[in-house]
Amino acid sequence: MISQFIKKKKKGDSIYTIAFYNLENLFDTEDDPKTLDDDFTPSGFKKWSLKRYKRKLYKLAKTISEIGNEKTKTSPVLVGVAEVENERVMQDLIDAEPLRTTNYGYVHYDSPDERGIDTALIYCKEHFEVLYSEPIALVLFEDNGRQDTTRDILYICKG
Repeated sequence: MISQFIKKKKKGDSIYTIAFYNLENLFDTEDDPKTLDDDFTPSGFKKWSLKRYKRKLYKLAKTISEIGNEKTKTSPVLVGVAEVENERVMQDLIDAEPLRTTNYGYVHYDSPDERGIDTALIYCKEHFEVLYSEPIALVLFEDNGRQDTTRDILYICKG
């Protein structure tokens, strides 16, 4: 019986949400000449506009703010994210309307991925303090022996 392995909630205990969310190519509209992000520009294949970018930011922020909300009545305290283009995009995400009032910070590093997509962590500053963080390179090779660049693993220590 599963219930015997679940710790019963005591009075005064708090429940927090920790989540992981793939942002599925959260790119800004700017062309970064060092990456293959041309599809996500106004003149690119996807005709990525500022309006579409802001709408995606709002939808993602709304979804993140609601993860676990039914049980905790608050936004998640930690959210690991993948497929984010850069630090500016992370700031835009936590500044979007549904998340703006939550005291979120983030940890982000540019990774060597050729498309320019990275991983990051969004954290609630009231519940989590980053003591140390670093990117850990994931070294992969193609069948022909060439190194395949991909996003890093994000390592974080809580204070």
